[in-house]
Amino acid sequence: MAQEHWTWLFGKLSSAVGVLVAGESDARNRVFVASKYLLQIPPDAVPPECQEDLRWIRHMLTRHEPGPYDDSAVAATFRRTRNTTASKIASRVWHVYAVYGSVLEERKVQRALAQHGKKPKLGVVVVPPKASHT
Repeated sequence: MAQEHWTWLFGKLSSAVGVLVAGESDARNRVFVASKYLLQIPPDAVPPECQEDLRWIRHMLTRHEPGPYDDSAVAATFRRTRNTTASKIASRVWHVYAVYGSVLEERKVQRALAQHGKKPKLGVVVVPPKASHT
């Protein structure tokens, strides 16, 4: 996907953040409800600043092979994930959301400048520090 899809993909990320922030129950349940949105975002189709984080998130959501009682890697991983690990995943999702939003805002400013005949200058994307998620 090209950059013209970045806004649509950001909508998927926003839906996931909405579940993480406003959802009920513990972090583990909220992360796995949000996974239906997160797994729709191909890491190679988002801004480069977010790709590594999204690969990590996808890995953490699907890291266990399905067993006899699981219908998918997500279900197998959900069953084995602790609340502390889910909190780390949620923290990384929030980081991606902040970075992605900053990139989109910078693009919006650049387009507005270009529409007014001003030569856009490359800006600086503010990247918040990552939380520890090892």
